[in-house]
Amino acid sequence: MSGMYGDSNQPAPSAVRNNDWRQIDVAPAQEFVPVLPVSVIVPYYDAPKELALTLAALEGQRYPRHLFEVVVVDDGSPVPLAPPRSTPLDVKVVHQEDRGFGAARARNTGARTASHDILLFLDGDMLPESGWLAAHARWHHAAADVLTVGLRTHVAVEGVEATMVRERPGTLAELFEHRASSPEASVLRYLANSDELTSPGDHHFTVMVSANFGIGRRLYDEAGGFDESFTRWGLEDTEFAWRVYNQGGVLVPARDAQAWHQGLEPMNEYKRCSRRRQEAKVAHLIPHRNLRHARYGSSFAVPEYVVAIDAGQLPVEWVVEVTETVLAEPTHDLAVCIELPRNDPRRIALGERFGPEPRVRIDSPGSAVDAYPAAPLHVRLPANVNFAPDIAGRLRAALGPAARASAELADGSHVSITRAWALHRSRRCGRGVADVGEVVTTTAKALRIAGGPSLAYNAFGRVVERISRIRSARQAAAFLIRLPVYAGRWLRDMGGTASTDASTADAGCAVVLGAEIAAHGPRSEAVFAASRNAARPGRDHVDVLLCDASDAQTDEHEGRPVVLPETPSPIAVPAFDPLIDNPVGWRRHAEPVVGALGPTDDPACRAVRIDDREALRRIHHLVDVQRFHDGVATRAGELARLAANGVVVHVADDEPGLRGYLGTELHDLMAEPVTLSDAAERERRSILLRRAALRGHTLASRVRQVCAASGMPDPPRLPVVSVLLATNRPQRLAGALAAVARQTYPRLELVLGLHGDGFENVEPLLAELDEHAASAKVVRVDPEWPVGSALNTMTDASSGTLLAKMDDDAVYDADHLWDLILAHEYSQAPLVGKGLEFVYLAAADRTLRCFHRRTEAHLALPGAQVAGGALLVSRRALDEAGGWRRTTNDVTAALQKDIVRAGGCVYRTHGAGFVRIHDAEQGGQDQLAARAETSVRGWNPRLAGISGPVPPPTAADG
Repeated sequence: MSGMYGDSNQPAPSAVRNNDWRQIDVAPAQEFVPVLPVSVIVPYYDAPKELALTLAALEGQRYPRHLFEVVVVDDGSPVPLAPPRSTPLDVKVVHQEDRGFGAARARNTGARTASHDILLFLDGDMLPESGWLAAHARWHHAAADVLTVGLRTHVAVEGVEATMVRERPGTLAELFEHRASSPEASVLRYLANSDELTSPGDHHFTVMVSANFGIGRRLYDEAGGFDESFTRWGLEDTEFAWRVYNQGGVLVPARDAQAWHQGLEPMNEYKRCSRRRQEAKVAHLIPHRNLRHARYGSSFAVPEYVVAIDAGQLPVEWVVEVTETVLAEPTHDLAVCIELPRNDPRRIALGERFGPEPRVRIDSPGSAVDAYPAAPLHVRLPANVNFAPDIAGRLRAALGPAARASAELADGSHVSITRAWALHRSRRCGRGVADVGEVVTTTAKALRIAGGPSLAYNAFGRVVERISRIRSARQAAAFLIRLPVYAGRWLRDMGGTASTDASTADAGCAVVLGAEIAAHGPRSEAVFAASRNAARPGRDHVDVLLCDASDAQTDEHEGRPVVLPETPSPIAVPAFDPLIDNPVGWRRHAEPVVGALGPTDDPACRAVRIDDREALRRIHHLVDVQRFHDGVATRAGELARLAANGVVVHVADDEPGLRGYLGTELHDLMAEPVTLSDAAERERRSILLRRAALRGHTLASRVRQVCAASGMPDPPRLPVVSVLLATNRPQRLAGALAAVARQTYPRLELVLGLHGDGFENVEPLLAELDEHAASAKVVRVDPEWPVGSALNTMTDASSGTLLAKMDDDAVYDADHLWDLILAHEYSQAPLVGKGLEFVYLAAADRTLRCFHRRTEAHLALPGAQVAGGALLVSRRALDEAGGWRRTTNDVTAALQKDIVRAGGCVYRTHGAGFVRIHDAEQGGQDQLAARAETSVRGWNPRLAGISGPVPPPTAADG
């Protein structure tokens, strides 16, 4: 019997978001009325006494007996199982031949034999409570694509007979009350830590145990049933649950579907050995960080990423180049699906080129999701793109815990990454991906994508291809005659697909260095190895020549020489590209696991690869020692890269010279001991480390260091930031100016907007500003003007290329502006800011932390995504958005909407270093308190990572 979604007597599939099974409209247990029939499938092998107890417990089910059957599958027992002679149950016994451990095959045999569309699986040594069947079935009455996970408790059953189970007066729990028992502690702990499987995450499938679960037939068939190649004990249920999860199945923890396992069953040596061997098998089948660990270049039966390349009408050469670039990605655990119509003549040439390549298939448009149903991440690329390395990794970072991340290109096409479960569930329910999960957008520039793949190369390649076909003088003459036609066609193709706008024209290039720097010698070349824009000695104009030694033979016209110092110095450390190594997609919560970049003597320490950014971010912290690296300068560069990605690093040794290469600040942070602390402490450490790494070890910072060492008269400098500070409260002016003076960012100007009366003695206060402020300007604004008009006037008076808005009712850490500048650099977003995460309730005298679900993320959704008092916007983006809205309320929220509508995006970095002061007259304190995950008495700026004696702003007059 085959169930179909939409049958009149069957429930529809669910369209819940993520795995929030609480959105399913299910009948309460006490009101549930069964109407659908159920098949209970019981795998069995040579255990008649255990099966007798199981059947006795099934006889006591409260579910109507005429609505369920029991299918017992004998997996080749030495004495074949005979149908039970005295039972009121509808029992079928099916036999299969003995081919070794055949639990997976037995479940499939039972599913094929079953008469009904709700399939419940119960091992032949399990005793279900009387409400077990109904506890599973009520969810399958409500939705056709759920997998219900029951619980089990191991219990000693010596001396228990079937009659005792049938005739018990109460529950099985009461019958076993005085017997030794042990619940599945790991499952219960996981349910508690994951908010009953509703928290964001891709590892909920690990809780499913095949001894006690339920699933609809259609979802079972879509997932492909159990993998019958599993012929040893262990992990076949984990692999099956992985496929169900990626098919968009909703995993429901049915806590009241309780069953008892007969025997305490310790993990004996046979099972431990079998599981170890099975782990090697599932590493090929489950692309999950907890189950797959491999060196760069390894390939697997099921890839982690599937990259679908839309060939469109583009030339074969373009498709080939994009495909080969993807195959060479640092994110290597992937497969490529080139999408072409079945009758497309380009299939022949592409088949000849990629036919022997096991990671490439050529198939119809939209076929990738069905060709690789168990691959968790599906990337879509048009073939008319040119991207920098690791497009899959950057898309994954932009995705975070969302269901999809995408970016629109200049020609209207899209680049995207989508989770498999969202694709399958949305298709099954006839909905969009946005209906079943969060969809985020980023920009082509942030992904470093431009409009076409090496256009000149392709034009040249097409000429070479035509010439290679010439076999005679006549063909050569014909080619020359047709050359103008070919040239026009090639140029037309290039023009039609290479169009870019200002936001994407330079996205496929490496970071612009700001000066022409060439390197001479292997150490110097390593410093700028991450840049493709370094100059070439003897061929380009050079401003500065970085040399390994003072006696290097160089041309006098090759720029100002800078010799790498003999003593350890950050200037000699390989710099990293912040568009590749950054905290975009960083997650606050991590596994309680310590990692290392190689094997250690500590069995609790997990080995992770330095290029596996996702695995590195999921561990709590990384312990590092000298032997994992090739040289101290190389080690310093790799540790700085890790820190920039948000990894909490602890340097466990004292390698000579490491402090000098890393710099004192970054080294001392890494030298501090790290314990398995809470999420807030881990985030604090991560923020300090990434801030130090991004300030001192990016390509741009290294250029500034090298140019400063050369004595260049006009070296590249940090951009000027204009701080817009508008106030109509004289009593708060001194505190607001002190917040600006506290900033450590070296190039800023203050534009002070005095919006009203009472500001007679401003000049003495401005004189107290810290000397690093480039300038201070005062703009007096008519008190009748709206805030937006005041901000536009202040913007006109400013000179910075970047504008930062600060408020008089907030407190800021000294590095607040640095955080925004760094986020602007690595996110490439026109507007960046912090969320309203830390709040001080003045009336209640409490400091709150209101946790934001997503930080370090591009957010292009309409509405206020960042706090108005903690944002930074480029002048160009502000002009394109039409300036500040001429209104009083929600000025910054309106700007964010306008930025998005103009084609930009909003980026939210971490919320530390910014506290909003909430006065009693503002209202809404109860709502803020309800959102708080942390609430402490009194003024506590340290909660927000603000150090030093910082008083709150003076209370506003009533």
